[in-house]
Amino acid sequence: MFTFPFERKPIPILADDVQTLHDYAEGVMTRAGHHAPQISAIALAILGGIIWRVEPGSIEIKQYDGDLANVLWWTSGATARRYACAYNHNTGEIEIRDRSIRGQVLHSFTNATPVAGVEQIFQRCKRLPGYSKAQRTQSPETRLGRAWPGHPRDELRDLLD
Repeated sequence: MFTFPFERKPIPILADDVQTLHDYAEGVMTRAGHHAPQISAIALAILGGIIWRVEPGSIEIKQYDGDLANVLWWTSGATARRYACAYNHNTGEIEIRDRSIRGQVLHSFTNATPVAGVEQIFQRCKRLPGYSKAQRTQSPETRLGRAWPGHPRDELRDLLD
């Protein structure tokens, strides 16, 4: 009998419609109400910031046992950089991480985080005039070279660090 040596992992759901985002937000808020009230309010602000600045069609939500989980990935519309947003059970904070859930923590949030601070972080993710989709899909090295200092990706990293 043949068996697979690895566990098959569920594929994240692409969240490109309001119903999927609603279901995700509903799950996050329900779980926060029961287990993590210290992040319930700020979770709404973060989700709003992601929706505001995301590259359309790039939001992915992790599945767990067939349901939507607390991990969301998105790509910035301006920087073409992928980010992961997840709840850290050890610290009790929502974290934005670079590229994956194992990436560098760029910022951590609780209800004590000022909403204006969340706005400032996501304000840096705006699309630049004349910045085409083709440019956003190029690698940062190809797109930026050394000729474009102060690119929003770098400003976002500076702000989040």
